[in-house]
Amino acid sequence: MAYQNESQMGSIVPKSTAVFTAEDLSAANAVYGGFLVMKQCRIKRFLFYVTTTLNTVSAATIVVKRRPTYNSSSGEITLGTISLPNGTAAGSVMYKDISPVTLFPGDELSFEQTGQAGTAGGGFYGFEIEDDPEYAANQSKMVASS
Repeated sequence: MAYQNESQMGSIVPKSTAVFTAEDLSAANAVYGGFLVMKQCRIKRFLFYVTTTLNTVSAATIVVKRRPTYNSSSGEITLGTISLPNGTAAGSVMYKDISPVTLFPGDELSFEQTGQAGTAGGGFYGFEIEDDPEYAANQSKMVASS
């Protein structure tokens, strides 16, 4: 069966402008990065581009979650964890491969810092997706405009 518009462009968009600022891993643990799913796709890898070398006793950690409801942790599932050990150098790209997980329109992809770096460490979130085409009419959270 052929599908229309088998493109990844615009499949996932930033939840806010916060993702355009390097994440400070020495800040308190919290949810700092969020992306909104606009089109069905499968996530297969997530990444962290290090811009400030990590100086920490324990590895800084980032947990990536799929949230089925915008701005809510209800029903979320953990996709995996990126671990950033002490001394991870600026310019490194840490990544975690996972078995592809389908993301649906209306989902939120959440990047949550759960392990704080000591005195330094920072960078940007990223992910790799593949197309998983489906007609908009078959998506419960896609509503055609009149």
